Amino acid sequence: MQKLLGFVAIVLFAGMMLAAVRSSGALAGSSGEPAPTGEVVPLAAALFSQAALPFEAVSILLLAALVGAFVLARRDSAPRPPEERP
Repeated sequence: MQKLLGFVAIVLFAGMMLAAVRSSGALAGSSGEPAPTGEVVPLAAALFSQAALPFEAVSILLLAALVGAFVLARRDSAPRPPEERP
């Protein structure tokens, strides 16, 4: 079940990023020609105007995942005897 939910989350994130890139015009300039390589202004404008709420939601989700990873990494694998516990 976890793998399925992870896959769904990845697909949703990829779809959101693809929609932001397409709507920003970063793939093609205003004249229909490809945008110059490294042009991030249209993408940034789309992320911080049209997709601001999903962008912030993803940032909070990533922060929660980071904190969860730290908690799981610090967890002891074997329980300590009661006299050694703080």
